[in-house]
Amino acid sequence: MSIVTQPFEYFVVLDFEATCDRGKAPGPQEIIEYPSVLLSGETFDVINEFRSFVRPLHNPRLTPFCLELTGITQQQVDQARLFPDVLADHLAWLRGNNLRVTSQGSGANFAFISCGDWDLLKMFPSQCRACLPPVGDIPHAFSRWVNIKKHFAAWRGVTKVPGMAGMLRKLGLELTGRHHSGIDDCRNIAKIARYLAKNGVTLTATSEQSSGADG
Repeated sequence: MSIVTQPFEYFVVLDFEATCDRGKAPGPQEIIEYPSVLLSGETFDVINEFRSFVRPLHNPRLTPFCLELTGITQQQVDQARLFPDVLADHLAWLRGNNLRVTSQGSGANFAFISCGDWDLLKMFPSQCRACLPPVGDIPHAFSRWVNIKKHFAAWRGVTKVPGMAGMLRKLGLELTGRHHSGIDDCRNIAKIARYLAKNGVTLTATSEQSSGADG
């Protein structure tokens, strides 16, 4: 089955991993893995990948729960750079792959895909505020995104949507890699997006950051 024409030339699957603990996350919660998978909006083939670990500023020691859940090691975050530098690397990667990253709402030729709204609605702006000094001038692309769970729900005609692993099972797709490894989660979310696109789903932007996180 051919892929339905999509509204974007590219999609970037994004799935942060962050500091966490059993029961309650450390405050402020901080990103510790920043991964992306770049997809063609025409074929949904993987074009490129980005992955960087991030050194937490406020809670630099990861909890045993976080280490076990994510598979990230203390050494990996200790040797990583702080979030503003990793964000700058990610923006350079986006632009280096011919993605139009601007501070304005018009002209973007790509959209982020996430599994839920947490990554860009909650975690990303919270992380920007937690930096010293806070990160400003955020490109508009981070203010609206494709929540793959909403498209899955509409396509299946359901109101309750499972997580990434559950969606893969319902679609008959294999979960590859390690769940809660950010880059592996991105690859698995990309498989869900490809499946939906091949089955007639137009992956329009579903969510936006109403607080005006753009520059």
